[in-house]
Amino acid sequence: MSILNATQVQKPSVTKADDLLFPVELVPVGAIFDDGNYTRSNNYQAVVRTDTNEVLGIHGKGYNLLSNAEAFDAFDEALHESQLDLSGMTVKNEIANYGAKSFRTYTFPAHTVQVGRSDDETQLKLQIINSYDGSTSFSSRVGGFRLLCSNGMVIGKTFMHASIRHTKSLDIKSVISKLDETINVYLENANQWQQWSNQRISLYDLEAVVKHFAEGNEKLEQSLIENYHQEAQEIGQNLWALFNSFTHWTTHFPVREASQHNAASIRLNRELRVQRLLESNEWKRLAA
Repeated sequence: MSILNATQVQKPSVTKADDLLFPVELVPVGAIFDDGNYTRSNNYQAVVRTDTNEVLGIHGKGYNLLSNAEAFDAFDEALHESQLDLSGMTVKNEIANYGAKSFRTYTFPAHTVQVGRSDDETQLKLQIINSYDGSTSFSSRVGGFRLLCSNGMVIGKTFMHASIRHTKSLDIKSVISKLDETINVYLENANQWQQWSNQRISLYDLEAVVKHFAEGNEKLEQSLIENYHQEAQEIGQNLWALFNSFTHWTTHFPVREASQHNAASIRLNRELRVQRLLESNEWKRLAA
């Protein structure tokens, strides 16, 4: 016996990375027996991407479909009603696992802070995530876009997380109502980054924290230390340089070719791993 959804599954076609508004629908989940008989489940349903017939997730009967179009359009509208200065705002879209998870990242040049030296600037960044596979709820993450990086974007610490599950009680307003809080939260953390830029660290502390983070991965350990020394040449031997060696890894460490379709999710998992480091006793000891 094989378990299928009611729509014939086909190999997904290649789509543009910035195409978040592909069509989806909920369809019944059932089973086809060897004799050709079919039975339909009353307890499970599938999210199907109808332009490729890719099954993006299997859920219980209480699941409520929140489409990317609904989620991201509502957030865009809320942004324009918020107190955020949208001058020069840029938007980047990404998908993972053929659309099972989608990311929209906004960068706000009008909200720029200086950390350490005069040319080390970080812009406010807001990332929205929606998934059809149940891996995450509709959520928002606030961070920074550091301009002083020859290789491009470096994502900073996540310091606000608001989420809502895909259920019949979905109320998207409980997420977008937090938008006006982001500036204060961002500035509070910018002050923390400024403190880190004034906190020197020893080679011993550097190696201890990196070893703790790498968990036996010698290649990662070496890469982080090399990144730190590169950062330190620019901004000094301090905690800010160490922090940016980790965030540089989240974005720029290679993703295997076979995993490129999931690169956005891999980067997210790396960022969450760095976040756990920032909450660890090892990091708090250095930042005290």
